[in-house]
Amino acid sequence: MNRYMDDTDFNALNNHLVDVNGNEYSAKDYLVKFDEGMNKQIDRKMFPRSYEFPTGVQFELTYKCNHRCIHCYNQSGGNHEEKEMTLEQWKKLSHRLGELGIFQCVISGGEPTLLKESLFEIMDILDNYSVKFIFISNGLILNKEYVKKLSKYKYTWFQISIDGSRPELHNYVRGLDSWNQAINAANLIKRAGLPLVISHAVVKKNYDYLEEMIDMSYLLGARRIITGPFSYSGRALINGKELELSTDEKENVYEIVAKKSKEYKGRMEVIASAEEVIGLRIKQKDVNGVILIRPNGDVKIDCVAPFKIGNVLEEDIYSIWNRIGRNVWEHPRVVEYINSIHSSDDLRCVYPRINVDPDELLVNI
Repeated sequence: MNRYMDDTDFNALNNHLVDVNGNEYSAKDYLVKFDEGMNKQIDRKMFPRSYEFPTGVQFELTYKCNHRCIHCYNQSGGNHEEKEMTLEQWKKLSHRLGELGIFQCVISGGEPTLLKESLFEIMDILDNYSVKFIFISNGLILNKEYVKKLSKYKYTWFQISIDGSRPELHNYVRGLDSWNQAINAANLIKRAGLPLVISHAVVKKNYDYLEEMIDMSYLLGARRIITGPFSYSGRALINGKELELSTDEKENVYEIVAKKSKEYKGRMEVIASAEEVIGLRIKQKDVNGVILIRPNGDVKIDCVAPFKIGNVLEEDIYSIWNRIGRNVWEHPRVVEYINSIHSSDDLRCVYPRINVDPDELLVNI
């Protein structure tokens, strides 16, 4: 554990983590046990110390979005000067990743359904290599015909974002009158037999309705709801004062999640999303197998950490991975960055600010 964490007293690491059975843990204790467990499995050769190629990838297929969420982690739908990759470039990359043997691809954006029929050309290629998908959508333009086409693929889960149990709550967060469309999308996904997951960001305005939101997710047929305080990145950093919960309110969110997780045990998973200060440290300790491709071809180490390691339009993805990607979480700059974050509040001032400042380029480890 000391390889990655300094001796600072991490106040944030005393926050709760809640497992699928509703059991609460000290985050710091969890990290210690996770680290010990990973080291034992690596020593027993159950896991390698690094993978020769990425096992999973997230595609941010477009900057475009038909929502303007006040908490959006990557400021989708705003003014982006970067040129997006063409369909042919995405298809070429998909073939390459399929050849390398990735197992899973997260389809996201922006809003991926804005690619319309072109989206299926990308997914068809990956599907031919037996890649499973996680699909992240706001559901705004999903209809029965489009969902039918999507249903031919294999999914780990299909995620619809619903940020309120009532229209006025969801619409406030999403910046658009879209609650009915989100509910309809969830129903369509469930009826198509796809593994529905609801994501729900807790902000000041919808905080009092969290239990109601969890209950509604069960009624919609969700297998899981992932919820917790909003992520301190992108537009949320800009609008933070309007959105943020007090320390007591955050603690109560985790208590509610623990209670509802036990209530719905065996019927629906109620999962608390980990705050960045925790999530980044978990990724440090895990065997890295995942990268993220931005709409302009930039390769990031994940959707939160503000570091890029190359661009697929300039260098082959396998070369980027073996040059730096496979061990990037051990990079001194990444370690320094994470050790400078002691609580979510630090993300306001630690540079680069996530999806506010330009990502920092890491050349070699």
